[in-house]
Amino acid sequence: ACASEAFAVAKARGIALSFDDPVAYVRKFGSAIPGAKPSLLLDRLAGRQGEIDFLNGAVADEGAKLGVPTPTNSIVAGLVRAMEAHDMRPAAQQ
Repeated sequence: ACASEAFAVAKARGIALSFDDPVAYVRKFGSAIPGAKPSLLLDRLAGRQGEIDFLNGAVADEGAKLGVPTPTNSIVAGLVRAMEAHDMRPAAQQ
């Protein structure tokens, strides 16, 4: 859902993308790096401030300016900000 919302925001801004299906694009990208962990997860595990305001937060903010609904990105950004504000960390993955 986050990728689809970001795609809709990019289209509304007139940004040309090289793909038409954001979900398929993200799945293909992710399958090429199966052992990778998202930087936001690594930041939270290490107790560092992440870049949520420049990722999901930026999608939500731009969507609001353009009138494009971005509920999933807004919720994700809010949850990560709350975790950061309270120094909450996910359990370490084995």
